[in-house]
Amino acid sequence: MSQDRRLAAFFRLYLVPFHPYTRDLFQTLRLSASDIGAVADLSKLPYLSKKDLLPDPRDPDKVKRFILAPTPESLRQSWPIWRLAGAALNRKKFKESFFPVLLTATTGRSADPISFIYARRDLDILTEAGRRLIEVFGLAYPDRALSVFPYAPHLAFWQCCLAGFGANLFMVQTGGGKVMGTEGNLKMLDKLKPTAIVGVPSYAYHLLREALAAKISTASVTKVILGAEKAPPGMKRKIIELLEAGGAKRPVVFSTYAFTEAKKAWGECPTADPEVSSGYHLTPDLDLVQIADPVTGKILPPETPGEIVYTPLTGAGTLVWRYRTGDIAEGGITHRPCPHCGRLTPRLIGPISRVSNIKDLRLTKIKGTLVNLNNIAGVLDGFALIEEWQIVIRKKDNDPHEVDEIVLYAAVKSGAPEQEIADRIGKELRAACEIAPNEIKILPLREMLDRIKMETALKEVRILDIRPKT
Repeated sequence: MSQDRRLAAFFRLYLVPFHPYTRDLFQTLRLSASDIGAVADLSKLPYLSKKDLLPDPRDPDKVKRFILAPTPESLRQSWPIWRLAGAALNRKKFKESFFPVLLTATTGRSADPISFIYARRDLDILTEAGRRLIEVFGLAYPDRALSVFPYAPHLAFWQCCLAGFGANLFMVQTGGGKVMGTEGNLKMLDKLKPTAIVGVPSYAYHLLREALAAKISTASVTKVILGAEKAPPGMKRKIIELLEAGGAKRPVVFSTYAFTEAKKAWGECPTADPEVSSGYHLTPDLDLVQIADPVTGKILPPETPGEIVYTPLTGAGTLVWRYRTGDIAEGGITHRPCPHCGRLTPRLIGPISRVSNIKDLRLTKIKGTLVNLNNIAGVLDGFALIEEWQIVIRKKDNDPHEVDEIVLYAAVKSGAPEQEIADRIGKELRAACEIAPNEIKILPLREMLDRIKMETALKEVRILDIRPKT
């Protein structure tokens, strides 16, 4: 079935009759379900974004309007008799299709956390998306995976967990540093001898660094799969170096891309060079991913950079359509066969950067400057002698009327010349990003790990903006 037909059926049978936000909007715009008959018809609808989901004093439960909420009675009124036999008249099937069974939430870095509800139907979709991920990764029996994603109501953990179930892949979930601590994870790494490690880039790097220090072999590891955070080529390269130092032969490191609102993840397939990405293999039967001009909103042709826009083609629970993610895909979407695995599905081509990491800084008394912290992070992650880092944005002298300052905290490799490295960091950032920190502070590794909350937070704190809110 084409995406046009899937989209039309989803709006006609589910969104317009049972999705409160969609139903009310169609009434306001004087549209009917038949007005959405193809992908091009989505232009009749406004875009959604995170601000449409955030609570406000006038409507604190706004997000509930995005939950698919049919009743047996409303199904009887809206669906043909032949379709009712499979749902409304079957209480068990109705519950499996629509009753809430799971909640995940955004991490709340750029805004308040937002909850997303899953029905059993969504878990089936998440499991199938996970099965496809494992296939793209090239994992199968007798592979063994060690997942160090933290236990949390977070998409990364649940996608990883259900991917293992869907693909019949043996996978141990440790809960990461927050649950077993790094010592417990190291013991599991040593005992399990996994062929694959799955986790947040920074914690995977930290775990492998500690494994090397503890003389724990990583010879069994052939693949590291990263998720929940951006993993630039420099970070992948540093992970490969640690693996090889621990005995691994020709390991590969690749990434996933996901966001809470999509309720699934997409993955790269393995490439031998960490500088080369296959792009993220999409699931066109499950969702529609488009690229839009971030200024005008116009949908752009293939292989054109722009903002990622998401619309589901199936599902239940919390649903958003024509959703502007705030993420920029620099390579857009390609429909060419993958040169690495040969798959014909569309691929999302990065690098992918978060618009929320572009800060307006008043670095002089005269005017503000847009600073892309994604670029700064890329340089720091790729800097071989830096172990960990954090950027703090503050006001000079803590005066709200003064200029903004950028302070870089960093831990460097043992024995490295600290002042020389600080000078090199400043030069490289100025060359790559046309900006350098006002101050660079070199800290011991353990103090740095505490500062970024490596083992206590869901995601480490890399960028800390402590300027007064205006």
